Amino acid sequence: MGLALAAVDDAERARSLAWGVPLVAYAALRTVRPLRYVSARIESLVQVLAEVGLTLAVVVATGYWESPYVFALATAILAAGFARGFGFALRTAATAITAVAIPFHVQAADARFLVTVQWATELLLVAIVAGYARRLFGEAEEQTVLARQANDLLAQLHDIAQTLPSSLDLDETVADTVREIRQLLAPNAVAVLLADTTGAGWTVALAEGFRLGATVADPSAIVSDARLDLVARSRTVGVVLLGWDGTPPRRGLTDPDIEALVHRSALAIDNARWFTLLRRVGADEERTRIARDLHDRVGQSLAFVGFELDRISRAASGTDVEPELAELREDVRRVVTEVRDTLYDLRTDVTEEQGLVPTLSTYLDRVADRTGLDVDLDTEETTRLPLRKEREVWRIAQEAVANAVRHAGASMLAVRWYHDDRGGLLEVRDDGRGLPEEGAVRPDAYGVRGMRERAAAIGGRLTVGPAEGGGTLVRCEVRR
Repeated sequence: MGLALAAVDDAERARSLAWGVPLVAYAALRTVRPLRYVSARIESLVQVLAEVGLTLAVVVATGYWESPYVFALATAILAAGFARGFGFALRTAATAITAVAIPFHVQAADARFLVTVQWATELLLVAIVAGYARRLFGEAEEQTVLARQANDLLAQLHDIAQTLPSSLDLDETVADTVREIRQLLAPNAVAVLLADTTGAGWTVALAEGFRLGATVADPSAIVSDARLDLVARSRTVGVVLLGWDGTPPRRGLTDPDIEALVHRSALAIDNARWFTLLRRVGADEERTRIARDLHDRVGQSLAFVGFELDRISRAASGTDVEPELAELREDVRRVVTEVRDTLYDLRTDVTEEQGLVPTLSTYLDRVADRTGLDVDLDTEETTRLPLRKEREVWRIAQEAVANAVRHAGASMLAVRWYHDDRGGLLEVRDDGRGLPEEGAVRPDAYGVRGMRERAAAIGGRLTVGPAEGGGTLVRCEVRR
């Protein structure tokens, strides 16, 4: 179009046609190779500015606002707006308008100011439209990129979820690890040792083909054919010891499948241990909250009912309802006492200052006072367990005693606690009605289930069965 306008200009035809050649050549180039702008690359900005500069030079050389190529400034400003938005497009348009308008009015005294206003308005509008278009396309492109990234992330999470064990139970996770190792390496002996969170040796989580105790001081001292270190979050959470009867493994320990198994097993075991710990912490916090709520609500409400019953009893003295009110008052007193005892038990815990033995002694004294049971405590302790383990043993003992008081119908209760450098043994025995003959525990026996979970959380072993001579024996072995 510019060439056509230049061809009808008789006065400057040759000159105008000559200046149009660079624009035609540039347009042909950009038709084949469109301008691509990358914000992080300086050469992209140079290309945009070069297009603006070329068009401006042709317009200035061929008559300013009267140039047959003046409309080509709009395409250059559009490119600037698409590249860098409103601000850059408006600055580019203002620069072009100034570069054309000033010499236009200086060289032609009769130049019409209205022409400058018209072209300036059109070029500024082009700049605004280009900036707005870039914003629309930019937001759409950003949403597309975010959607693509989200899909990629979901796909990665799905892949990870498929490779990780579905259970957060520590025993199940260890068993799954051993099963996969047997499928890949076919060992004759496998042992999984877990680093004690208290820093006191290693706990034997599983041993097949190795003769090991409950704990190991140093895994390096155990004779084995191979060792796999389970490292999660930059720390060793356990080791796997392997042995073969003279038959080498089908795969090397550096096989990618073996390395992937070790990595995800370490992470799964660490997650299971942290989950167990968090569950215990959450239970302790919930116990404290319940105790506080009972004290603030139920305890005060019962106390108020007791006061009202005292007042009504005095008012009803000598009437027919006096014996019934007195009996009801005794029932309320008994409930208040039970609530207070429960609150005290909930709030009682082992601390750094008060160990398991004095806590047990105080608790059993209260049990004997309120129940009339013959309670005997026998302890022998040369050193304390780590605080976390002591707290779990305390809760196990508390639950075992509570079960005996509530359900056994016992007259005698004996508690034993022995602890040395190797570990501890807790026994709670009563002379009550005992368990069924088969020794089964009901599925809804949440107290026993809770004791077992607590014992498992600290690497202990809990057994519940009939006691010699009748009654029930709860036994918990704890490794140091």
